[in-house]
Parts: sequence; C-alpha cells; structure tokens
Amino acid sequence: MPQFMKNKVASVDGRISVPSLKSMAALSNSQVSLSQSTLDLAVMEMLNITPQNSKFYFCEGNPITKSGKRRQMQKMILFTMLPIFVLLGLSGSLAVQKGMEYGRAVELLSIIRQSIEQGELIKNLQDERDLSALYVSLLGDENKDILVQQYPITDTTLVGLKFWPELDTPSSVYQTRMKFLNHLNRHRYQLDSLYPVYHANANVHEEISFYSDIITLLIRWLYQMATEVGSGEVWKRLVASIELTTAKQHLGIERSLGGLFFAQGGFENPEEYILYIKHQDIANSSIYSAMRYFYMVEEMFDESLMFNNSVFANIQSMRYIITEKAFIPREPDIDMGHWWIGNMSVEINTIAQIQRTLAMGMLDSLTERQHKDGVSLVGELSVVSFVLLLFPIIINSVYALTSQMQSYSITLAARTKALNKEKRRAEMLLYRMLPKSVAEQLRKHEEVSAEVFKEVTVFFSDIVGFTDISSRSSPIQVVNMLNTLYLCFDARIGQYDVYKVETIGDAYMVASGLPERNGKSHSVQIATMALDLLDHISQLEIPHMPGHQFRLRIGIHTGPVVSGVVGLKMPRYCLFGDTVSIASRMESLGLPSKIHISQLTFEALSEIGGFVMKIREEKVLQNEKFMRLTLRGKSDTYWLLDRTGMRRKTLCRQPDQSSYNSDDGCWQSPPARRDHNVDQLDYYNGPQDFEDHMEDHMETYSFY
Repeated sequence: MPQFMKNKVASVDGRISVPSLKSMAALSNSQVSLSQSTLDLAVMEMLNITPQNSKFYFCEGNPITKSGKRRQMQKMILFTMLPIFVLLGLSGSLAVQKGMEYGRAVELLSIIRQSIEQGELIKNLQDERDLSALYVSLLGDENKDILVQQYPITDTTLVGLKFWPELDTPSSVYQTRMKFLNHLNRHRYQLDSLYPVYHANANVHEEISFYSDIITLLIRWLYQMATEVGSGEVWKRLVASIELTTAKQHLGIERSLGGLFFAQGGFENPEEYILYIKHQDIANSSIYSAMRYFYMVEEMFDESLMFNNSVFANIQSMRYIITEKAFIPREPDIDMGHWWIGNMSVEINTIAQIQRTLAMGMLDSLTERQHKDGVSLVGELSVVSFVLLLFPIIINSVYALTSQMQSYSITLAARTKALNKEKRRAEMLLYRMLPKSVAEQLRKHEEVSAEVFKEVTVFFSDIVGFTDISSRSSPIQVVNMLNTLYLCFDARIGQYDVYKVETIGDAYMVASGLPERNGKSHSVQIATMALDLLDHISQLEIPHMPGHQFRLRIGIHTGPVVSGVVGLKMPRYCLFGDTVSIASRMESLGLPSKIHISQLTFEALSEIGGFVMKIREEKVLQNEKFMRLTLRGKSDTYWLLDRTGMRRKTLCRQPDQSSYNSDDGCWQSPPARRDHNVDQLDYYNGPQDFEDHMEDHMETYSFY
C-alpha cells in the first residue's frame, strides 16, 4: 500500500467545510514557468476579474493597432474641439452682436450729429428768412445790416455740413451743396438789386414762402432720419427735437406776420389772418407734441417760463390783440412791431436752447453707449482671440497627451498580454489540480463543502518493480520514465468519463462517478479504462531500458466515498473512506499485468454485462481478515480479463513530452466514442474482425 494512502483510511460522515481559494498562498507545477508569488497574484487576479460591458461604445477604441490609434486620436481631438467650437461660437456670436450694437451706436451718433448740423442750418435759414421778410416789409430799412451779417453765418453752416441730404424734390438746385448755395446766393442778389421795386410791392409772403419751402424739405429729411433711429430714448429725444424745429419754423412765420400786422395797422385781407392763425396753431401743437415725446421738454419750458415770465406775458397780450382785433382799424405802430418781433425772438431762442440741450443729451447718451459697446466689443474680441490662441495649444496638448497614453497603452498591453498568458497557465494549473466544477465554485468565491458519493469506482495502479528500476536509474531517468508513463496514462484516460485524483511516485489513482455523478456507468468506465491502459502500457518500453516493457499492477473497488478540497498552501481534491483503502489494497494484493477487482465491482460489472471476469482462486491468508472486515464478509476477489467486443493489443508509441495530443499520443486508432458511454462504442471494423478476435480468445472467455 502506498505511503500517501495511509492517511486516507478513516471514514468521514457528513459534510466538511473547506476554505475558499481566497486563502490559497501558492500553486505550483513543474510544467508552468511561474514563481510562487507571481502564481499567487495571477490566480487572485483571475478570480477577481469581472468583465463589464461599456454603454459608450463610441468612446471605446483599441490604442494598439495603427488604425485604432488613429481613430482614437481623431475621437480625442474631436471631443476636445467640440467644447472649443461651442465656446468659440458663443464668443463669436456675442462679439458679432456687440459689434452690431457698436456699429448701431456709431450710426445713431452719426445720425444725431447730422440732425444737429441740419437743425443748425434750418435755424440759420429761419433767421435769414425772418430778417429778409422784415427787410422787404415796412420795418426793414434798418435791418439791412443785420441781414447782410446773417448771410455768411448761413453760408458757413452750409459749407460745414459733413453730409448733404438727399431731399425729396425733383428740383436740380437741391442735388448738391454747391448748387443749393448758388441758388441761395442768386435769390439774395435778386432781393438786393430789385429792392426798390420789391420794397414797393412789399411782397413779404413770397420771401417767407421761398425760405419756408427749403426749410420744409430739410425738416422732412429729419423725419426720415428719425425713422432710421428706430425706437427708444434716443428716438424720443430726436423726434421731440424735430417737433421743436417745426415749432420754430411756424413761430418764425408767426413772428413775421405779427410784425407786419402792427406795422400796417392790421391785416390787408382775411387770408393773412387765417395764415397767421394756422402757423400759430401748428407751432403750439408741435411744442405740445415735443412735450409728449420727451418729458424734459415740458420741464425746460416751465423753467424758461419762470425766468422770462414777463416776456411770455407780453407775447400772450399781443397775440390777443392780433387774434381778437384783427379786423378793427388801428394806427400803424412800428415800435409795437419791433417790440413783438423782440418778444417772439426770445421765445424762438428759448426753443433753440431747449433743442441744444436735447442735442447735447443725445450726444452724451450715445457717446456713453458707444463707449460701453466699444468696451464690450473689445472684451468679446479678446475672448475670441484668446480662444483662437488657446485652440492650437489645447489641440497640441491633447495630441501629446493622447500619444503618451497610447504609448503607455502599448506598454500596458504588452504587460497585460504577458499577465494573461500567466493567468491562463495558472487557470490551466487550477483545473488540473481541481475538478472543473470545484474550481468554478472557488472562482466564484463560493464555499466548497465536502460531498458524499454513495457509489463510485476507484482505480489504483503502480509499476511492478519500480523500486528496483529506480535503484538502477538516475533521477533524471526516473523522472523521464514516469513522465513517459503518465503522459500515456493522461492521454488514454481522457477517452473516458473518469477523474484523475492523484499521482505520487509510481502510484496512479483514478475515480469515476465524481465529482459529476454518472449513474451506474462508473464501474464500466473504470473497467474499460483499466483494460485499455493495461494493453497500451504493456507494449510501452522503458525509455532508458530498451527491451524492457512497463508492467502494471491494477486494483479496482466500488463503493461510497467522501470528497473535498483539503489544504490551504497546496489545496487538493481528495477522496476519503474505506472504498479508497480497499481499492488500494486490491492493487497491492494484485499480480503483475493483472486487473484485480473486488466483489462489489464484480457485481456492478455483472449487472451491466459484457465483461470477462474470473474469480481469484488463491487466497492471501495474511489479508483475509482485513478483506472480510472491510468487505462485510465478502472476501472473494476477481480478475478482470477482457470486455466483449473490445480491440486489444494495440501498440503504444513513445510520447512526445513537449507536445502530447490526440493526434500524437500513445494510441494508434482510438475507438469512436459518444458521451463517454462505453456501452455504445464500436470497437470493430466489421463482422470478420469480430469473428477473428473471438477465435483467438474463446478459451479464456467466461460470460456472466
């Protein structure tokens, strides 16, 4: 009996708790090139790895291949460029918006300045009109010098215009500034050269009409400019200023007609009265509209009224005289006419002062707005410039970082590949050391408990004369010999539903019916395997002893066992119970090149049928007591000779230790197999082959 079996005799009842593989310190095997610590880490990594599926497949990539690196680089740059483009778009849109606002502020400022310049021109033309009307009236002789002084003031304003408006008139004299100036000078010359006749006729209305037509065109252009401003505070101020310009226009005509009224002692006809009332009403409504458009106009009027209360009182009293006593004959009063003109000039100048205040307010507001918009525009342009400057820096940084990451990935992939290789070796070693089902339980961190199997068949074998052969061989020769033998063993048992439990020295232990139960076929599997091994090994030469074949001694027993994983440092899947001890005793009490089976195995095979067995007639007296105790009184044992229909005596070649598989193993033509069911195997090539085999072995067959 081998030494290692002495510790496996005790019977175990119940289930035994076995620690999981978390506590394993090392796994080793001569065929795996791993250090102890590396093997530990590899196995632990293997047990802890849990594959996870990513939901962001587009973000994944393979940084190992060239195409994968290129695609990953494109994705990284694309993902980096997206927020930059968004920021650039937002900054650009804000910059464009601020640029448009700044441009609008500049445009409004230009419109207001043009309006102020045009308003100044209109004021000078109104002054020239009123002085010219006085000149041709009865009051005009002493106004000659004042009128002549007004001409260069009007011309200077006209020449100083930065923009000449396109007036809505078909007349060619308004097309350019110079044509208009020539037209104005021509009228002045005619007025002066024809003064005696003109004065005699006293055609004030024609003089007023000449200038009023020009002023009306300019005011109409101002309203067109106001429509371009749009709306808002500036637009209200501008419209209020234009309304005040209109009021001045009609107040000037009222001033001229009122002065003529006092100089003549009344109106010559009702048409002059109606014309006076018309211009007075238009002037008042224009002032009221200006107050409605901008509240500060009324405040400034009230303030002016407080400082010039007497003037406005005089104007109201004289207006009462003109409107209520227009058709009552009265004496001409030139002094009264001058007094009227002086008081009306104060009102017109007050309106002009209010206009200048509005204009300065608009300029200040638009200048401040332009400054703010300019600062905002500079800020947005700075952001855009910063983003544009930062863009290549970020892209280059991402490119460099991605390249480094890819380099690290390649290095990591190489190390991972080596680790995976070692992990596969460790996994292979794990499956060699433990049954697959048990190993899977350990990998899942499940507790592996001892398990009772009511009926399994256990196989033991050893080499006859192994001690003598070992004494005549070197250690290397012994190792090569055992390796040759066990490679052939491993290849042959792979054809059957069995599990290799352990090999120590020349002892070889195999069981069937565990860890996966296979019903009643465990005895058939072990018996067929034993016959197969005996035939193959008997033809296999000892490598360093040409002409000497291996001889095996085989023992088989069927019964209950307890299985479990034992040990922490070197965990093993072990079997416990009397069945193991009896199977070992069957092997030790057997004979060379014989298969020694117990009574229970004999009964199991007889129940299935198809095997040739013979009772062992000789008794081993020194073991009869043990056999009776362990076999419950059944001490008979048997020789397993053959199986019906099984091909025998096939030559086993020397195995290749570096590469051993089903195509280059220790058998020549393995029989066809289906699900390890040896009862359904076809071992013969035809009827004649079967008849030849039966004739050769008829003498030794005994059917049960």
